[in-house]
Amino acid sequence: MDQDHDLLSIGRHCSIKDCNQLDFLPFTCNDCHATFCSNHRSHAAHKCKAFTDKDVKIATCPLCDQLIQRSSKLDVNDQVERHIMSGCKDNVATNGPSKSNKCSVKRCRTYELIPFKCYKCHNNYCARHRHTEDHNCYVIPVVATG
Repeated sequence: MDQDHDLLSIGRHCSIKDCNQLDFLPFTCNDCHATFCSNHRSHAAHKCKAFTDKDVKIATCPLCDQLIQRSSKLDVNDQVERHIMSGCKDNVATNGPSKSNKCSVKRCRTYELIPFKCYKCHNNYCARHRHTEDHNCYVIPVVATG
């Protein structure tokens, strides 16, 4: 009997009163922090009152079909109106990653997340052109003043 009591202390009961199922792998809700069985683990299944929809919506301009940059201070309609009043030029969301790490070789179109910086010419290069022999490295002459 004592051994059965130890096994029951491992599991947790579902927080739904009608269920109260003993579960040995219970789920804890991230929002209300209650414990649930596998049948009631979703927000909809246990009717979580603490759940807030974290879905982010990005507005699209009805005139130019560009994505409009989000702002926590302005309403979505105000953002669209401000964009249209600027002639569809302001508040445009950037598309894709930053293009600041472009390879310095003329015909190479590669962008690196972390660029290779040449210790001689101090330019950024992609993995293919990272060696001095691969990018025809030239040393920037230092002009002495004085």
